[in-house]
Amino acid sequence: MPRALDDKKNLGNWEPWVRASIIDFDLLSHLHFTTHRETFTYKDHAKTVSRTPRERSVTVWHFQVHTTPNDPAPKTRSSRIATFIRPSPAVFQSQLDFLDQYSDLREDRLAEIVTELGPQYAFWSSVVNLHPDRTKKTIELLDAALRFANAVEMRIKHAMACWRPYELSPQVQPIILTPGHGTFPSGHSTENHMIARILWELYGREPNLGEQLMRQAARIAVNRTVAGVHFPVDTAAGQVLGLSLARYFIQRAKGGTKFNAWRFDGERYPGNQDFDFHDFYDSANGHEKLNPLIDPPYVDPLASMPPAVSPIMKWLWDAAQAEVI
Repeated sequence: MPRALDDKKNLGNWEPWVRASIIDFDLLSHLHFTTHRETFTYKDHAKTVSRTPRERSVTVWHFQVHTTPNDPAPKTRSSRIATFIRPSPAVFQSQLDFLDQYSDLREDRLAEIVTELGPQYAFWSSVVNLHPDRTKKTIELLDAALRFANAVEMRIKHAMACWRPYELSPQVQPIILTPGHGTFPSGHSTENHMIARILWELYGREPNLGEQLMRQAARIAVNRTVAGVHFPVDTAAGQVLGLSLARYFIQRAKGGTKFNAWRFDGERYPGNQDFDFHDFYDSANGHEKLNPLIDPPYVDPLASMPPAVSPIMKWLWDAAQAEVI
């Protein structure tokens, strides 16, 4: 008897690298990327401000695809996941002061920084006890998240094409090789905040666990500034992207009724502001902050549509969930 056609249960018959290819196609085939100019309003304490950025926005979109038995041609609707506006040169120039200050920590953190060059499984495992024998599907799920985040962040980095710190000052002198791509947003920040949010969801949404995972994500991200390869604004943008992609990833696997997209307006990011992971995110409760009176003045919530559940993603999420319950 032949196996059922396009049945998620067949995933268990394939090798992990085959599942990885299937999952990557399923995630990336629903994305689109645009550069565009937009006029929008935002809350600045008691005032509503309208503005058109000097720089064009870049947006990552989700395509909701519909077909019918009588018409197999795909029909799509688009919804935002995240939008970014490039910081001005003056913001980056001002932030060189932070690289100077953080360089004092290089001697103490060098071993950490070098260990964090690759995927940071050893650090995540210290919080949630991942193990390659006991949590195989969980690691497979996190691998899928990392590949997904890397594809999205690299497309944004290419579009933003922002200078690295050493390109603005010969005094930065990074202690590791500067990666061969733009600085904004930070990939380490994107990936670690995404993984932290996914692990918190997977392991039961316990408040103290959320705080510890986000503290660790922030430490790894800030270490890139200590090393001399990132600005704090890169890290802040990476946190917004990582948490946006995490929520999207989780809803593709579990479903959900609400989904906020986010706009990170780099032109509104104060040049004298360091990164604090609490500014944008309540790690104990798993909520991005929405109050324009007290929350970051450079991030705007954008109403969007929740993505549909992917049977393929649900299969892997459920398999990972069974390992950690």
